Amino acid sequence: MRTKTLAMLSICVAVVVFASGAKAVEPSPQYLHGSWTMDDAKNCGLPEFEHITFRDDGTMEAARHGNVTLLGFWLNTEDIVRVHFIASPARLDEKLNEFLGYYDYFLATMLVFDLEPDSFRAVGTIGDQIRKVTMFRCD
Repeated sequence: MRTKTLAMLSICVAVVVFASGAKAVEPSPQYLHGSWTMDDAKNCGLPEFEHITFRDDGTMEAARHGNVTLLGFWLNTEDIVRVHFIASPARLDEKLNEFLGYYDYFLATMLVFDLEPDSFRAVGTIGDQIRKVTMFRCD
């Protein structure tokens, strides 16, 4: 009886370990599809925090307080995500608030890592800025 119980326990552990490896998260378009927020999952329901939506058709937008702050196109290749977008320079730097209402083109490149089903970390560049961010899935 003891041997049979130990054998069943070993099989259960092996199934859990194998299933965990099989569910590894890959940085794919399907993974990124949806709405995300930065810094904390609790920000998902709060309008004062930016929400970024990646769509299956390769378009994306960011919004805060229900107002779109960024529109663009995205593409990922393995663990690199490139976003071509238009936004006000004031969105990227508060010192540029005099440019509210003026829009320009930007390219952002992110290296994504530490992927979990509902979060990932990234290091990215926008112009001459380098930022590190943690993103959390909202939907």
